Amino acid sequence: MKKQFKASEKTKDSLVKSFWSIYKEKDISNISATEIIKKAGYNRSTFYFYFDNVQSVLNYIEDIIIKDLNCILKNKNQIKDFEKPIFFEELVNFNKKYGEYIVYLLKKQKNYSFLLKLKKTTKEIFDRIHNEIEKDEQLSIKYAFITSAIIGSFLYWNNNKKTISETEFYKLIFKLSNDTFDYNK
Repeated sequence: MKKQFKASEKTKDSLVKSFWSIYKEKDISNISATEIIKKAGYNRSTFYFYFDNVQSVLNYIEDIIIKDLNCILKNKNQIKDFEKPIFFEELVNFNKKYGEYIVYLLKKQKNYSFLLKLKKTTKEIFDRIHNEIEKDEQLSIKYAFITSAIIGSFLYWNNNKKTISETEFYKLIFKLSNDTFDYNK
């Protein structure tokens, strides 16, 4: 059973990698299942065993990234949880695994589905830390500002060949976010 599961995951991973290599070159509307199948070396039924259509491959990639980000953030309920060195290590590892995908998804998508998923995840964190964010217009504006600033900074940092280390980057982002919310008041 374990061997079959590993083979199954390897097949799915191969289809995803094939899709991604094509997606980096073409708009999703111009990608066919046949093209992915050919590149991966599988048959049509194999593709449709794992995915409903080409868009579902992209959704799968987005959902995996968001799921892994949620795993990092799930037990963070207070500001001090974000100050621990392990948190920054987790972010560095996350970036090593998904940074290329995230940059590309944020830049390429015309329908902004990944951006919306990312904002939903970060909003849940802000809601946990600031219980009444929806009822406080200033907190809502600060949340929108910080989210946009973090995403813009992430893209800038990646586009400029990561001029500071990943850990330094995440610590700076945390400090700037902390200053914006001024948690000490």
